[in-house]
Amino acid sequence: MVVQKKPLYLSILAFIIGTSISAYVQAAPYVTDLLAGQTIKVGTVTVWTADGNLHVKYVTTAPWSMTQTHLYVGTKPPKTASPGQFPYGNGSLSNVSEYEKVIPLSTWPGATSLYIAAHAVVSKPGSTPTYVQGVIHTASLLAYLEGGQIVVVGQVIIAIEGTNFVVTIQTTDGWEMYSSTAFRMRMPDGQVTDYFVHAAPASPTQDTFSIPLSELEALGFKPDWNYEMGVAVFVRKLEGEIYKYGDTAPATCFGFYVPGTYPPSESETAWGWGPLKLSDIVRSNTWGWYFLYVL
Repeated sequence: MVVQKKPLYLSILAFIIGTSISAYVQAAPYVTDLLAGQTIKVGTVTVWTADGNLHVKYVTTAPWSMTQTHLYVGTKPPKTASPGQFPYGNGSLSNVSEYEKVIPLSTWPGATSLYIAAHAVVSKPGSTPTYVQGVIHTASLLAYLEGGQIVVVGQVIIAIEGTNFVVTIQTTDGWEMYSSTAFRMRMPDGQVTDYFVHAAPASPTQDTFSIPLSELEALGFKPDWNYEMGVAVFVRKLEGEIYKYGDTAPATCFGFYVPGTYPPSESETAWGWGPLKLSDIVRSNTWGWYFLYVL
């Protein structure tokens, strides 16, 4: 289960010592899998020594993150399989993807090897969000006219229909759309999506975008969150024999809320894999691993 490969002479040294891991530097650290539920790879644990310090770094891979870490390092094997009793770590992380603990090697004067057990509590978002169906927001479609005047030329209707996010753009009072129609949104992480574009409206007075929620979720979309939307539409209105022209960008920009619920996070306990089992020394049903790190 160990990720990195090491030279043959180090493998021979490890064999002679037993189940030990030879010392590594930052440029070529020791890396092992961080496993949840004994079999699910959720990240890695990296160990190296530098400048008189021992470094132990946890890294999770999306969608997993860490809420707690517990770390044992000592000259003797741990006497407990309860990670909450380990001397190092952080019990109140805010869903981070990286955590590093640096400990002076002087903590263990004269030590030539150290036993290491790396534990973490990891979580990931629930997999199936629930959205409130139907119309969730209506906003005025505003347009800039020549001379800087802003007028209402229609409305924008946002709805959840089944598994689709639906945006309907309508014009009223003689205004019609021509050329392309488009909109974009600001996501929960602050990023703004590329424009969703139709080269031409379905009709001069109405155009509808129906986008699978799964496509938006891949961009960070989720329920129970506030969003911003900007709509870019070219409009015109025939007055007598002359057209009056307008542009909705950036006049039509508004916020809206997407109601719904997101399932509770799924939480798992995870251990950095090692050839030694905690259950062998504490005689309990608690699973977990540790390894011997040679300095």
